[in-house]
Amino acid sequence: MRAKVLVTAITAVGFLQLIVTKNPYCALNVPQESEPMESSTPPLSSKTTTNLPRPSSDCNFHFKDRRKGVKEPCEGCTSQGAQDVILGRIFGAIGTENKQCVEFGFGYGSEKAKAMTLADFGVGKNDTSGTDKGKLLSGLNTQALLVDGWKGLFIDAEVSNPNINLAKHVLTMENIAQVFQEENVPINVDYVSIDVDSIDVWLLYGLLADGYRPRVISVEYNANFPPHMLLACERTWAPWVRRSRVYGSSAASINMVAEMFGYQVVEIMVSLDMFFVRKDLLKSQCRNSEQLPNFRTLAENRAGEDTHRFCNSAQVSRLVDFPLSLIGLEEEAKAKAIDSVEELNQWREERGMKAYCNLATVH
Repeated sequence: MRAKVLVTAITAVGFLQLIVTKNPYCALNVPQESEPMESSTPPLSSKTTTNLPRPSSDCNFHFKDRRKGVKEPCEGCTSQGAQDVILGRIFGAIGTENKQCVEFGFGYGSEKAKAMTLADFGVGKNDTSGTDKGKLLSGLNTQALLVDGWKGLFIDAEVSNPNINLAKHVLTMENIAQVFQEENVPINVDYVSIDVDSIDVWLLYGLLADGYRPRVISVEYNANFPPHMLLACERTWAPWVRRSRVYGSSAASINMVAEMFGYQVVEIMVSLDMFFVRKDLLKSQCRNSEQLPNFRTLAENRAGEDTHRFCNSAQVSRLVDFPLSLIGLEEEAKAKAIDSVEELNQWREERGMKAYCNLATVH
């Protein structure tokens, strides 16, 4: 049974106020903080570590990007972009509790995944510069963590491979926490990476609403949507059509869920991932936690990009207004999403960009 979530109001300016309450009679029996993930894969590190800086330390998680005309070097990066560098900065500031991570929804090719071993990730090698990044399926966010001795769990809808701790599950908003429980993921797992190009925000919501509290979370967002738009794909998963502009969720929708459950965005990559850290960790470990850039500041230089090439009426019909869909008003959510896309087309035209989607055949 799911935790009860009471939605109190949507104000005239469109801000959704949600009060989250837990029903003690249907609490999920999640693993305790000290319980490690079990797997047929030999453990990469049997020691739980805590490596916390002094509370007087300042934190800086920003990675310079191409929008500023300056791009930091990313030598040795194994992730798609600079995700592993950003993660290094985050955990360098807040430390680690269990050095365990979960990644799903990105880069798995059935045949390649079936044949992989931990050696393909560079685990056990002193020099990973020769690692075949292509074989690692476009760069996993967690590869550098595994090389550093972390224990990882991967989840895929079609493939399993015990050699790399890849488990086969079809994740939904309703079952994601139960799957984590079955796979013995601790409630405070250090890091979770979400990138499914579809129901990302719904998986984030399901995981947090049912009691899990990862210390750090990254979620890919749809950079086509500007910072003020609360749009998402509907909660039923559908495969991404290559180069389509319809995928995932707006940065604002993802941020809304994260803030509901006590997380703060600390970095937004151009066209890729958003990174969230639990606010209690930022407050205890970052002297400048109150001065860190907020969502609006980070998103204004990231969201509203021209990402991917096309959109048609069938694809855009999958979009919903996230707050309305969250409270079960599905027809209203779809209608408002169409209005938002019309607004987005105008917003982009005013900035000299091509329309997001041709809505001529949607109505």
